[in-house]
Amino acid sequence: MPERIAIKLLSGSDLTFFDTFFKRSNIGNQKAINLNADVFAKQFYPDFAERSLGENVEIPVSVTVFGPRPGKAYKFARSITKKTGYKNWRLNGAAVPDPDNEAGRFDHLQVDDLAVLEFTGDAIPEAVRIIIVSARDDPEFHARLRAEVPGGKKSMIAVSRAHLTELASLESVGPKHPIRALLADPELDELLEQASLGTEPAVRRLREKTGRPLTKSDLATARAKAERIGDDGEALALQLLNHLASEGILPPVTWTAADDAAASWDFETMSGAPIRFDAKATSRKFETPFHLSGAETVAAASTEVPYRIIRLYELTEDGAMARISHDINALAREIIAATSHLPRGILPGGFTVAPSVLTWEEPVRIERPDEPD
Repeated sequence: MPERIAIKLLSGSDLTFFDTFFKRSNIGNQKAINLNADVFAKQFYPDFAERSLGENVEIPVSVTVFGPRPGKAYKFARSITKKTGYKNWRLNGAAVPDPDNEAGRFDHLQVDDLAVLEFTGDAIPEAVRIIIVSARDDPEFHARLRAEVPGGKKSMIAVSRAHLTELASLESVGPKHPIRALLADPELDELLEQASLGTEPAVRRLREKTGRPLTKSDLATARAKAERIGDDGEALALQLLNHLASEGILPPVTWTAADDAAASWDFETMSGAPIRFDAKATSRKFETPFHLSGAETVAAASTEVPYRIIRLYELTEDGAMARISHDINALAREIIAATSHLPRGILPGGFTVAPSVLTWEEPVRIERPDEPD
């Protein structure tokens, strides 16, 4: 999903967002966190900002606050606003009281504490997650984040999830630290990849893990990433098959899917007894389940032509590991038979397959070739 993460140095006016600070301050009636236009409007939501020129803006958003100490996520509704004629964007609304049964949660906040904000929503902001990092409660991590923010007019900077994770790991924050909600998470990426294909257990687990509804942008981004990995995996699979053909282990192959995007397999041998191959690629470990479409399952089940899976895994810019399965035709027939009793008019669109249900050849490494001079 697109990353829209920022570190915000909190001024006195920003801290009026919290009721405890607003009541003891004497700096006007603002009850909002200022969202610097050079980050929020120009980097995170340029199209939305352009469409909003000359208009009063009030977009309702779901807000979840973590910190400043370990504890429960605090959820409530507010708005992102901008008034005609002003450049200020704000996370606005009534001042935020302490949560029920957590009196004094925000009492220790002070000027120059920090908020790490993540905005979700593609066309417009839909939700904001805020991790409060205070100098009093977390001096070492606060100092590391504070060093990233110039201050003054540059009181808010965009930061990548990878760099935020690096800052947190250097500080060795504990497993219950609030910042964990925003750090890079390989399990989350894997669940998103599976959820983008409609795998129900992954969708359920993802909701539990993120604590928020999935947006169309989340799944569309994950699906686009999976498609890019799939296309890259096919190219590496062709390299592997061509190598096996050059060694006399296989006949030469044709890249069927390159000429026919609707084909139910990716490659087929061009001479001798035919063999069909379908590439399934992931940047994760071999054991990660893969998606077998309904069309692929029928294609493997309805013929005696051997149908094999090429599993490409741990895919990086340098190459990938690969294993070729034994024929899956019998398994495909079992799947078709097991789904033959569905109600009339119901057809399965695909299946999530654990690699452990297949038998595989030994793993091999595929290195990307150097580009010729």
